[in-house]
Amino acid sequence: MGIEIKLITADEAYHDKDDSLFRGAGVIVTTSLPAKISLPENVDGECGTVFLDGTCNIPMAHVACEAQNHEYRCGAATGQCHRSSICTQCYFISVDNGLFQQIPHATGPIKRAYDICKNCERPFNLLKNQTGLETVRVRSQHATMARCTLSSIALLLIKIAGARRKKTTVSPQ
Repeated sequence: MGIEIKLITADEAYHDKDDSLFRGAGVIVTTSLPAKISLPENVDGECGTVFLDGTCNIPMAHVACEAQNHEYRCGAATGQCHRSSICTQCYFISVDNGLFQQIPHATGPIKRAYDICKNCERPFNLLKNQTGLETVRVRSQHATMARCTLSSIALLLIKIAGARRKKTTVSPQ
């Protein structure tokens, strides 16, 4: 179609568990966060900030994601950390299906992608609820299209019938 896609936000059911889509087309599939998240050591659960260890108070910066590991480097400015001479200044976190997917959820691009997704879903959800499709489960694209088409036709017919109804006038007494 000529559209370049780099990121897909999806429900857990559509997650690219084996990374075949990423390997084949370079597209990253990210899902919303599960209700329960197991956090790696030294990660702040509130904002997803990574620290080197329990004694470090300087947030680390995400550098890259390669070979199923996120690489974080020390975010300290020169002279800011008294441990810099004895510190590895590097930390690796495995890619998971929670906070540390191919792109960590604590990063700005993922937050923006989910905001865009929410705004795009709103009109669809309004139409879906208006036509009575919110509880319908279908297994194919053709069945979905057929139900959408028939629901839209029925809704339009109801609106046309309502608009064409003769208005009754009440005579003044």
